Amino acid sequence: MKIVSVVGTASNTGKTTVASYIIRSLLDCMRNVRGESEKIRGVGALKITVRHEGACPRHLQCDTCDTQDTPFQIITRDDIIKEEGKDTACLLNSGAGKVVWLQTDSNVEGESIKAALDCFDKDSTLIVEGNSLLRVRDVDVSILVATPSVKKMKKSAKILLNRIDVVAINMRGDEGLEQMRECKREIGDFGSRTVPYYAINPCLDNVYSNKAFIEKIRDSLYS
Repeated sequence: MKIVSVVGTASNTGKTTVASYIIRSLLDCMRNVRGESEKIRGVGALKITVRHEGACPRHLQCDTCDTQDTPFQIITRDDIIKEEGKDTACLLNSGAGKVVWLQTDSNVEGESIKAALDCFDKDSTLIVEGNSLLRVRDVDVSILVATPSVKKMKKSAKILLNRIDVVAINMRGDEGLEQMRECKREIGDFGSRTVPYYAINPCLDNVYSNKAFIEKIRDSLYS
């Protein structure tokens, strides 16, 4: 199994948008070299949500944190995965052959993530959205998503900087070069490691930096 981890500097950076763009782009690459049936099952997606006790720090009122009485839950039901407006629906609509949603308490991340990964074919390519995966295992490519409109970096992202392979600066609206540079400065230093940055806009086609970003991921996975 090839695994791409998509993490974010904070909430609302566009992790799902970037993850969905990666899925679509990898499927386009596969379409050129494989049959249609292989293409459809070739890329899966896993969304990981870590529950919190008390008030949700994201203030989203998603009911994930306080409605479960088990340490973790692996959700595959179509009516939940396909619910309009959910991140899982976006991942599925991007072309993923299978989408799984893991809701887990933080103290069982290792166990719950292993169980969720077992839901996927061992020969598949898996796009995983969520910061917790990198805390418990290695992956083939790890991508940090940032955006100029979100200034802060949460602690769970800071502690993962030494495990990041690629930074994707998700450009939105009229954000320009100066905003991109400021975003890059705010991410900070990777020490002695050289980590490539790509300023991307998943909503646009035929953008050079988008293509270079996908080529980097593809080469890291399949070369």
